[in-house]
Amino acid sequence: MLFFQSVAARCLWSCVLAGVFWRSAAQFPSLPDPNAAQYNCPEGWTYNTGSCYRLLNITLSRNNAQGACARYGARLADVQGYGETRFVSSLVSQAGADVTDVWIGYKLDNSYGRYAGQWAPNQPNPDLSCTSVSVQEAQWYTRPCQTSLFGVCKADACLQGQFRCVSGRCIPGAARCDGTPDCEDGTDEVNCAGCGGTLTGTSGTILSPGYPQEYNTSLDCLWIIQTEEGQRLNLTFKDFELEDELDTLTISSQPFREETSTLLSGDTSNPGSIVISSNIALVRLRTDWNGAARGFQLDWQAFEVGGCGGQLTVSPEVDIALPGAPGLDCEWVLSAPAGDVITFTLQNGQLAGHDSYVEIYDGESTAAPSLGKFGAGHISGIVTGTSNKMAVKMITSNAKQQGLTARAVTGCQLTLSDVVYGKLSIGTDPYKSGVDCTYTVQSSQSQPLLLSPGDIDEGDVLQVQPDDGSAVNYNNNNLPPSIRAEGGTFRINYVSEGNPLMATFSVDCPDPQTVLSGSTEPVTIVGNSTEYGAMAKLRCRDGYVSDHFNGSLTLQCRNGGVWKEVSTAKLMDMAIPDGLCKALDCGEPPVIPQGYYIKSGETMFRSSMTYTCFSSELMLIGDSNITCLESGQWSQPPLCQAPACALSVRDGTLMVERGDRRADQFSSGAVVKVKCDPGFEPNGTDESFCQLGTWKHNKGSAPQCKRRKCAMPSMENLDVNPMDEYYAGDMVIFNCSTGYSPNSTDNLTLTCNNDGVFVGSSTNCTDVDECSAGRHQCSDNTVCVNTEGSYWCQCLPGYYKDQPMDRMCVDMDECAVNNGGCSDTCTNFAGGHNCTCTRPGHQLFTFNGQYGVSVREGETGYDVTDILRFNQSCVSVPCGPLPNLTNGFYNDFKSGSYFYGDNITYHCEKGYMMTGDPTFTCGMETENDLPTCNVALCPTLETIKNGTVSAPTRPAYGSNVTYTCDEGFVLVGSGTRYCDNIGAGDNVTYGWTGMQPMCHLVDCWSLPLPPGGVLLNTSSPNTTYGSMQTVGCLPGL
Repeated sequence: MLFFQSVAARCLWSCVLAGVFWRSAAQFPSLPDPNAAQYNCPEGWTYNTGSCYRLLNITLSRNNAQGACARYGARLADVQGYGETRFVSSLVSQAGADVTDVWIGYKLDNSYGRYAGQWAPNQPNPDLSCTSVSVQEAQWYTRPCQTSLFGVCKADACLQGQFRCVSGRCIPGAARCDGTPDCEDGTDEVNCAGCGGTLTGTSGTILSPGYPQEYNTSLDCLWIIQTEEGQRLNLTFKDFELEDELDTLTISSQPFREETSTLLSGDTSNPGSIVISSNIALVRLRTDWNGAARGFQLDWQAFEVGGCGGQLTVSPEVDIALPGAPGLDCEWVLSAPAGDVITFTLQNGQLAGHDSYVEIYDGESTAAPSLGKFGAGHISGIVTGTSNKMAVKMITSNAKQQGLTARAVTGCQLTLSDVVYGKLSIGTDPYKSGVDCTYTVQSSQSQPLLLSPGDIDEGDVLQVQPDDGSAVNYNNNNLPPSIRAEGGTFRINYVSEGNPLMATFSVDCPDPQTVLSGSTEPVTIVGNSTEYGAMAKLRCRDGYVSDHFNGSLTLQCRNGGVWKEVSTAKLMDMAIPDGLCKALDCGEPPVIPQGYYIKSGETMFRSSMTYTCFSSELMLIGDSNITCLESGQWSQPPLCQAPACALSVRDGTLMVERGDRRADQFSSGAVVKVKCDPGFEPNGTDESFCQLGTWKHNKGSAPQCKRRKCAMPSMENLDVNPMDEYYAGDMVIFNCSTGYSPNSTDNLTLTCNNDGVFVGSSTNCTDVDECSAGRHQCSDNTVCVNTEGSYWCQCLPGYYKDQPMDRMCVDMDECAVNNGGCSDTCTNFAGGHNCTCTRPGHQLFTFNGQYGVSVREGETGYDVTDILRFNQSCVSVPCGPLPNLTNGFYNDFKSGSYFYGDNITYHCEKGYMMTGDPTFTCGMETENDLPTCNVALCPTLETIKNGTVSAPTRPAYGSNVTYTCDEGFVLVGSGTRYCDNIGAGDNVTYGWTGMQPMCHLVDCWSLPLPPGGVLLNTSSPNTTYGSMQTVGCLPGL
């Protein structure tokens, strides 16, 4: 516990209300700050860089520390940066307390930058979310939120001259008492009339202004009671009187948070005592502008709760009284001799408030693994740890508490009695191997008890013996979800191989109808099961409704055999609250024309009213009394009208377009139309008018309804007579039209529905295939072709009909028209014709590529305009290999592809001459018709004069002849001639080359004389062969 110097007035808000400046506490000296003079902080707070700080002087869980700061209009310090962390450490150190860690406002979450901060090494732990500052290290650590630590609060520092709202907000000083609320809690407009104030110390009294005389109107007074942290307040009203409904007194432990406030008004009887679960109470009186009352006298007393936490030794047992007070945050640490385990038992008791709980931890702090948590309601239980250390944490809400009784023992052999609801928890995971624990659990007043064990692991054995049965060993394969002891006692033995065990036990609930005992509320309960977990429904009776639930409220048999509502509204605890259901209000009765009602009381369920007409001349139509029905509506009121008209219609309903109706009576001036029943339609007038008891019809006759005529069936292929008439409700068996038959064996039964449409049969009329069924009359030279509802005879190819509907076909002479398309011979026969080729060397064209012939590009071979047509055109047949001509040849201009009638011209090889016709016609001539190529001979040569010719006997091509001259003659020309071709192509002939030579007499010409020589016989000039000349020499030679 922190030690603080005594202060005459430890006040938080008195300076605000008195209008003086805040002062820093001497025991918390401010750190140097050049701007400190511009700001002020509440007494007991320390200033630093624009904020005020306060160290809580009690240890609390993180959430309770946050709540404690909120009561000061502050928050857990949202520390930013290293400098502020160092300041917090210094602030705590200067307090002179033995504090190692303090809560700050940072909470680890999944937001961006979640790890930003002054974290110690290996921090933060992502499995934890609450943050503390180590005072010595000035570093951050994450810790379990239930850990009890001191906390540092932080609030904004106000500038000098500003006003601090109770919520902690700073506003301009001029806004104080200016008639306009600027604080979100309106505290800048309180105590402006000189009332209210701040009270400190340990006790005191608050009197309303002027008490015991009437207080003034238009008051807004606020009293703040503030005592030492860790204390609580008991408020006792000695007198209480406020003006009904209009004036209020609000009591709160935090700055006007609705969930922590109690609202009192003039409708409230003296509230007696109210316990405040903290050291601060806010009391606010607000009165309206009109009327007043005596007011109140309120005594207050501060008190401390003893026995909230501590160190306890278990050897071999210790009893623990868990205090019964609201707003507790207690922590105990249990220690046993080394080697022992501790078992903690909670005897049957109750915790109030949804936020209250007791939790046991398997170690010396709340950072250890949890062994079990006990929430609000009836609780009892057995918790066995794994070591000689155990921590116990108790948190209580602001609700009134009764306190609990607990016991801690060494070992795990004990009895728990008077159980209404409880838990059994043995160890955490992993547990000690070989642990053998035995427990006896007895219900309160021997009520039936239900044990619900959790899962057990392989190797563990749970033995359970109900008082009405024998012991049964259970393992992980045969463990049931629940075990029942009708006599209310279990003996439980658990042998573990190192695994924990969790189980719950609860007594049954009473009959759900007992919830109604002592209640006068108009409710009913549906359900009869009483076992733990059973459900029941609570409903308002007919004619009643609840403002708190819609339809029904689900109840469940909960912990301790108590029926609890399942919803979160928490409308009822142990009994049905008054006002849960209220009678339906039908509101003001309806006003009727020319009449009025007499109000005889309330307008709630079952109330009644009586109607009367203004004039005796008017008729009251209907019951004069109406009743508020269970539906929340008034029953139908009567009518005050002139004489009515009576009208009814058969097979229909009269709809009132204007005016009123009572049974078959219609008010004067009423306009009605007829609405016929299903299957009927209007006949006659469509509108009638009631005029002073007489009907006027716009078409001259009263409205009637007649049966609706049915349209002919829309189903196709039905045999229907258009003259027949059918009406709604008629059932007719139809037949299919000729050529059609039903598609199933069911009858074609159709019913005319109320809309005048035939419906009701899934059978359809489908076409009959006369062709496949053999039910046609087509001749042999036809083909039967089925059509929808009939058939027709189609002529086979080569046949035709004289008339389209004839069933007999006659042969068609295709050759009579265009020769049947044949290019040669057309032959007709029954049912067709064919083409043949009678010309020699031709065959019928039957396929593309036949003899290298194909239809032309762009043609099909089947159109009458095509040059070549399959099975109609004739094509030439190719010849076989052409015969070879000895010593001859032909020029193959068609690469061997010759057809009938083609002419080929043969030629002889060089040196041969052709005998016969060189032209050969393919297909028309044979090899015997070929010409012959004989050896070419040159003509016989004439003899040469004065010479001889040497020639072969048969001068064939290539042979030669030689010419020689007689003596004295010389050959003029070539001495050799050859037998060779003369001319070219087919005009070639053979003869001798060159011209025939001649033999001329030899001429020696003039005799050349030697020098000095002379011709002696100059008388003879002859120089030819045989001539003689004499040569002599000149004289002297």
